[in-house]
Amino acid sequence: MPWDHPWQPLLVTAVLCAVVYFLAVWLVLLVALALAELGRRYLRGIEVLHERYHRVLEKIDEQPGSDFVSLVVDLLKRDGCVEAEALKPDGKHGLDVLALAPDGRQIAVACYRYTGESAVTQTQVSDFHRHIVQRYRQIPTTVMIATSGRLTENARAYAENRKVVAVERPAVARWVLGQPPIPSLKPRALSRAESRDRPLLPTGGGARIAWLAPPVALVTLIDRGIMFAVLVLAVGLTAAAAASALDADLNPDPPPPLWPWLPLWGEAAARLTLAATAAWVLLFQVT
Repeated sequence: MPWDHPWQPLLVTAVLCAVVYFLAVWLVLLVALALAELGRRYLRGIEVLHERYHRVLEKIDEQPGSDFVSLVVDLLKRDGCVEAEALKPDGKHGLDVLALAPDGRQIAVACYRYTGESAVTQTQVSDFHRHIVQRYRQIPTTVMIATSGRLTENARAYAENRKVVAVERPAVARWVLGQPPIPSLKPRALSRAESRDRPLLPTGGGARIAWLAPPVALVTLIDRGIMFAVLVLAVGLTAAAAASALDADLNPDPPPPLWPWLPLWGEAAARLTLAATAAWVLLFQVT
């Protein structure tokens, strides 16, 4: 449209810039607060996990080597192996466990319960790998070294070149807490007749964030309008879902998943999103 005075387009531009600036500052502030809360929860979750790792490894260090072999057998069974068997000790080749993975591949494991400065050497890895390749030439086999200690640098390089799965001390702790070392192993999902004996979320942080979002959105609706209120709800829902996902992913004592194809963090985020959306819709319909 034509302007009656040359200062009119400048005034309109200034007003629009001011509106965009205040809206942007408000939105940035909300995002910053949400990110700060998520960061705090993430750091606290990492701290709790490290404490849990430390307790798990302390317990393993106090056990004899035969108990470490039994632990590996139990973990393989827990994570879906059809069969898992501890073999008689073989000091020459180191084969301790044979298992059948869910994908049909055989898993051969050498277990070394080492502490302190003790480490699995390249000779031990090469002897074990050579023995498995020769013995099970016709059977697809995943070769695994599981140790509560570590591998030497040469042993680690040899394992990487020969595609030997090296499960060293930190990975053993993660495995015990529900993170298998190979993709073919997955924590067993609950059957329809079973129920969880441990909570999915160690805290209710995600739910608290979700309940804080509607009052803020209502104030924003009155002060700024519908579009910015929707943005506030979107930011709040995203922050709440992310908080729930972090809580589930960093749960120091995670329960079994309901479905093998959905990780716990995905289940937590989906549950929170659906529940918060339904609650918000009912709340705004009532108001």
